[in-house]
Amino acid sequence: MAFMVGTLLVYNTAYRCAEMAQRGNHPIIVFMAVLNLAAACFAFYVCVSAPAMDPVASLSSFVVESSVLVLQTTLLLALIESGKRAMDFSSR
Repeated sequence: MAFMVGTLLVYNTAYRCAEMAQRGNHPIIVFMAVLNLAAACFAFYVCVSAPAMDPVASLSSFVVESSVLVLQTTLLLALIESGKRAMDFSSR
């Protein structure tokens, strides 16, 4: 459950960060959004991904790989959705 909540935190933050960048906000605002995204990714890795790996099942050696895979997928989905929504608004 914590893994899903952490993934949703990263997805929401990435979506909002992409939205801020696409709307032409001030560069400082975009920089703060990117910093917020970096903090969400770090929190996901430290608080969710690392404790979720089972050391008894020898999965603890794959913490970095699994968290990077989840983060890349989540960020990519957020960017695609944000771009799709921006294209929908521009066609109106």
